[in-house]
Amino acid sequence: MLTDNDKSYRLAVTSQGHSGSLISLLYGKPMLVRPRKTIPVLLSSLLVACGGGGAPTVSSSQPTTPTSSIADSGSTGTTPTATTQNSTSDGSTNPNTSDSGTTATPPSTGTSTPTSNSWSHDQSARFTYPMQITRDSAGNIYVRDAPAPLFYDPATESDRIRKVLANGDMTTLPGTYLKIVGLTASGTNLYVAAVRKITPPPTNSGLTSATDIIRIEPDGTRATLAMYKMGPGTSDPIALSADALGHVYVTHEYRQFFTIDRIDPDGTKTEVYKFSTFGDFADITSDAQGTLTISIKGPGPANHLVYVPLSAQPAVQSTSPNDATSIPKPPGVTVRDVGFADPIGYDAAGNLYIFSISTSLVDQGTPSTPVTSRLDSITLQRMASDGAVTTVYQGLPEGISSQFSGGYYPRDMTVAPNGDVYLSLSYDHTVYKITSDGKATLTAGKSGEAGSSD
Repeated sequence: MLTDNDKSYRLAVTSQGHSGSLISLLYGKPMLVRPRKTIPVLLSSLLVACGGGGAPTVSSSQPTTPTSSIADSGSTGTTPTATTQNSTSDGSTNPNTSDSGTTATPPSTGTSTPTSNSWSHDQSARFTYPMQITRDSAGNIYVRDAPAPLFYDPATESDRIRKVLANGDMTTLPGTYLKIVGLTASGTNLYVAAVRKITPPPTNSGLTSATDIIRIEPDGTRATLAMYKMGPGTSDPIALSADALGHVYVTHEYRQFFTIDRIDPDGTKTEVYKFSTFGDFADITSDAQGTLTISIKGPGPANHLVYVPLSAQPAVQSTSPNDATSIPKPPGVTVRDVGFADPIGYDAAGNLYIFSISTSLVDQGTPSTPVTSRLDSITLQRMASDGAVTTVYQGLPEGISSQFSGGYYPRDMTVAPNGDVYLSLSYDHTVYKITSDGKATLTAGKSGEAGSSD
């Protein structure tokens, strides 16, 4: 599942300030920079350096339309063949909003169980910037644990996968990864999209890394389903998702052109949808019937939900590079304009959940110190199949660490069949569960405390 999380947003900036090469920030392939997410940070940095400007207040909207989907990214590459290998990836979800004509029910404020009294798990376990999150059919939660939320060291394999068991205990799966860009589950199998270095790189190829799509079975057996080469001109994976039928979806991008591939259980890879936008990809997910749902941000005030039923796949139609937004509508595909672009996910009844946040600027920083922002509120909404939207939770869990560096807050969510929603809050180093009646409970980690203990 994805988000305005790091699932796909890879900024080569540290939390220590704005210093660095603009060229490397914008075009430094080894750092996996996504220009559209980097530009606002660069502009803010330039304004600060000139003694003016500041980070604008950021808020997420919410609501929207029914349809299921599953999700996350990928990139073009070789046809999938199953070979044993170690690797991992991440997944995430996005929010939805109701379209015109849909009436939302009045917001209901959720309640929060105090952090100090909500630990039913191992109280010694800690996360370090938990990001992508997913849940398997046995109730286990998997979380990408990263050394930093917005960048990675291309020389160090430091991303890990943490597993929160249904009984609350936490363990760490074997292996480390250069960068996990997608994490999802289908049944009891875990799927990871993980970046690795190519050593040595092919002569004169310009290729330095690749993203592997890996299946990890309950007994630890690993198989590489697909490999996407990364280099000049390649379309790189940014998100990963799966449906209950065992289809894995990889979203990959090259210069605002997005392609979604489906990998079937037998290893067949098919391009099922593509679009272009001057906005951004927000998230991808699927419902119980296998309907792929894609959340697209902008450009401008309009955001979109695209529904691609399994029966309509492949639904590939050429897009025009001259269009600010080109969202094809082949037969069977439905596009709805909505007011949100956030992580989304479905429960077993077909309700769509949207996870949005609002933040504000605390300190605009200096050329040598970071921008400081504050997480003001978390909003979780549920959209029924008839389009009615209910606010399940709004506020902040008691004791949460709300201040953070920068203007962007990586986050993700995964939804259980019964409607319980698990949120990963990277800067708070925690995972919270919000029940269908709006109660927030700390599931793993400790607010404001980073660590690696199980």
